[in-house]
Amino acid sequence: MMRVLLVVFALLLALPLPAAATSLSTRAAAMATGTWVEFTEAEAAGTNWNNGAALAHPSPLCNGESLLSFLGKAVWNPVANRFALAGGIHTCSPGAGPHDGSIYYDEASNTWGYEPIPYANMSENLTHGWDTNAMDTAGGHYYSTHNSPTVARLPNGGSSWQLFTFPQQSSQSGNANIWFPDYQGGRLIHFDMNWGVWSLNPATGATACLANTLTGANACFPATGQPTTDLGGASTGVFAQYLSICQCVLFGGGGNLWRMSSSGVFTAMSTTNGPPSLYTAVPTAAANVYFVDPVSGRLLALGNGFTSGNLWEFDPLNGTTGAWRSAAPSSSIPAFIRNALTVSEVSCTATPRGVAMCVATATPDVAAGSRVFLYKHGAAQAGPGPSAPLNVSTH
Repeated sequence: MMRVLLVVFALLLALPLPAAATSLSTRAAAMATGTWVEFTEAEAAGTNWNNGAALAHPSPLCNGESLLSFLGKAVWNPVANRFALAGGIHTCSPGAGPHDGSIYYDEASNTWGYEPIPYANMSENLTHGWDTNAMDTAGGHYYSTHNSPTVARLPNGGSSWQLFTFPQQSSQSGNANIWFPDYQGGRLIHFDMNWGVWSLNPATGATACLANTLTGANACFPATGQPTTDLGGASTGVFAQYLSICQCVLFGGGGNLWRMSSSGVFTAMSTTNGPPSLYTAVPTAAANVYFVDPVSGRLLALGNGFTSGNLWEFDPLNGTTGAWRSAAPSSSIPAFIRNALTVSEVSCTATPRGVAMCVATATPDVAAGSRVFLYKHGAAQAGPGPSAPLNVSTH
């Protein structure tokens, strides 16, 4: 009998323990489908959030200015279970040091903190994040700033960002990055507003041109001084999101939406019944914030100003070119989010807890007063909390 008990006890010890509930997973599990809730100061790390000061650039010379300036996309680290975003201060004074910064929210510890500063040797006084945050499956965080032919990568738990250089990159500030796990074993895809579509293999640093226009051949260097047609028709902002349900990347801007397949084929997708414009992070146009519903896997677009639309959903599997629908009225979206969208200072990402997590500012370029919201689009319940983080720095 004792031997049987010992065997049973040994088997129980071998079973993995259920992940502990967190403030995020608990809040998400209690939410109803189609609702927004504020992830309050008390829930979201208490004084570490500090009334939104967690979103400020760490330099005291930047006077508490927000990293959300012209930034539409945050990312989720699947290894460390962290919400993260890098961005550039819009109005930080010249000479105040690096103007780009990066912050995180750690789910397990329920705290906010700073990642190492990307582009630490650059002190340009006007930078934006736009749609350039990306995250690979190993927890590598990517970010790029304008007026530089580089993309930066921070390895999970790393202490500094590694820079990769493209042979050609325009000075457009509205470029986009996305990690494509199904393309050639995993590549960063970089969408340059003028010079087309590039891939980056971070293991080797090798870059490749995929298209100089979305209808042309693989030639990224047209005549000197004659860049290709603006990517997707956009002149002030392009977005990119990966969707696992189609193993594809959706991207676009202006009046165009495109799909890139895992084999590198580009297909024009439907824009009917979708947002009137597909711009991202542009306060002078009808811009949108894009993220993926973690339950259905479909693309969501949160519109700027809500003058002719609400929250849109795009299903890439509905026919050969996909289909849009209006998924929620603007009245169901918190006024705080709607107001922040008008100045392009909302950043969202899907989380593994069945909800999207969004941060938004109360005042343009000012971190103080910022708030955190969760949105549950799909009907499934949120999953359990995270396991212990792996190789995570505490910067």
